[in-house]
Amino acid sequence: MWQEYAPQGLVLLSLTDESEKVVAGALERYKIDMPEFPIGFASRSKNAYGVSGIPSAFLLNYDGEIVWQGPPGGNEWVRMLPGLLQEAKDAGPNWDPGARPDDFSKAVAFAKDGKMRNAVSAAERLRKSDAANVDQFIADMKDCANRRLAQGVNMANAHKPQQAINYLERQIDSFKGTGFESEMLAEVKRIKSDSKLKALISLDKKRLAAIDNLRKGNREKAIKSLKSIKKKAKGTPFEDVMDTWIAFLVKQVEG
Repeated sequence: MWQEYAPQGLVLLSLTDESEKVVAGALERYKIDMPEFPIGFASRSKNAYGVSGIPSAFLLNYDGEIVWQGPPGGNEWVRMLPGLLQEAKDAGPNWDPGARPDDFSKAVAFAKDGKMRNAVSAAERLRKSDAANVDQFIADMKDCANRRLAQGVNMANAHKPQQAINYLERQIDSFKGTGFESEMLAEVKRIKSDSKLKALISLDKKRLAAIDNLRKGNREKAIKSLKSIKKKAKGTPFEDVMDTWIAFLVKQVEG
């Protein structure tokens, strides 16, 4: 599993409260090769993650949200990997078209740099000599844009309107001039004008700011902000977001 998905972006981290000496001795005693992924020794994350038994596993998406937890021996989390890895690839404003004919190198380079309009122009210059591959390149770019639009819609539907706006605006800037950004623009407009979502945008904006503070190590400021958001979110659809995401973070930083 590790060998299959690591090239696609999967990162594995093993955490233990044992010392490096104890772990190294056990690996040597049972003739187990050291894994290729990192091990965190003397970890204090057990309480923060609410671990009651071992082994326990947590699957996080590209944005650091826990999307699954349970015993690592099952296949449930493995089945989730292809979709989550695709979401991670689509998280940024750039696009990797994968293997293409050699003369598409400029179009591929522009796409990897997030300059989709330039990528289309570079591909179109090859139309007379290779129309089929140009059409495929454009179609694949459109599929990428549609996946990212759907991801933004899913964020909004999950009561994360500001996160959806931020995500879609990054994509709009990247796809500007291709025509594929028009539906994204319409979705951002819909989110901002939706009365139910509009009331949650300010709360979600504060949630993202609090998470940013956590990542920067400003724990006291983040905790204060998170508790304030939890209180204001009571009775709103945003309360579910707080229960599954913010509540965990509060527990983590206080644990």
